Amino acid sequence: SWVGVTLPEITGPPGPGGPSGPSGPENPDRADLSPARDISAAERKAVEVWTKAAEKGHAESQNNLAISCFRGSGISKDERQAVVWWSKAAQQGYAEAQYNLATC
Repeated sequence: SWVGVTLPEITGPPGPGGPSGPSGPENPDRADLSPARDISAAERKAVEVWTKAAEKGHAESQNNLAISCFRGSGISKDERQAVVWWSKAAQQGYAEAQYNLATC
């Protein structure tokens, strides 16, 4: 648990199939991030987790959520909302958000 939010476990294979074997219907607990649809699902889940933490004031999550908003990764592209989240993180002294805000 991190800032009251439980992160999903995503296992990445160090080699073909990884240590637990391949993902798929026979092993649904393993995340297979190779197809684009799985990446989108992982991005959407990340945005969901970051949103919960960002709303609780977690600066790194605010920055990550802003990047997702700015790029349209896992969420609809919204540059204005990105600026809102970067501003919140920057006001807490989060340097990466300050940089992103200054250069967006």
